[in-house]
Amino acid sequence: MQRWRDELVGKLQVLNTQNIQILSDDHLNQFISIMENHPVLKGIYSESVGLWEGYSLRRHTLMVLKQYMKYFGSRNLPQIDKEPFFIILALHDIGKPLAISKGDKNLQHFYTKKIIKDVMVHLPFDLKNYISLVDGDPIGEYFKGRDIDETIDQIGKMSKASSFEKHLFFELLMTYYQSDAGSYTKDAGGEPSLEFLFRNFEFNESKKRLWFAPYYENLFEKLEKNFILKK
Repeated sequence: MQRWRDELVGKLQVLNTQNIQILSDDHLNQFISIMENHPVLKGIYSESVGLWEGYSLRRHTLMVLKQYMKYFGSRNLPQIDKEPFFIILALHDIGKPLAISKGDKNLQHFYTKKIIKDVMVHLPFDLKNYISLVDGDPIGEYFKGRDIDETIDQIGKMSKASSFEKHLFFELLMTYYQSDAGSYTKDAGGEPSLEFLFRNFEFNESKKRLWFAPYYENLFEKLEKNFILKK
């Protein structure tokens, strides 16, 4: 596993460059190819994630990473290390194919966390603070009509499972959500499934995130204000 770890760390150093414009899809493809050389991950990326768009896990993951690099890769998140976060993005749906094969897609978060724990013992950095990011989809469920108080409570519990302060965890969760949701769009090279969530993929520099479309922006601001650091 030492060779696998060395190759992965070497590729992460390239992906962590501030010269984001020099990156190509080849860099991300090479990164996934290294990931799937891990015995626990062998063959999983070629499997379906059960979407009507017909994406394999590999294609979906590549689009998520592409959106992250495009909009957030050159922006530093305070007190957050890019390498483990990037690994979490690469593994965020890794348990979904197994959950589908078991006939219960709701098990995807359980299997994803289990696989991540099996992989992280071979990594040179700790993922424990980031695992709770894949323990549900509170922002997505909120946008689908879930009660805001339930959403705030869930995010609070997720943040407690990490060592991040609540406002930092929320910022990280937002980055994770926008990278993931943004992958279901033509902007990411896919089908326009979740195009309606975003306002032309314009970046809000003051909030360090993409603008949502007006209806969802209004919803998100109501949620966001509960996690802003009070000065």
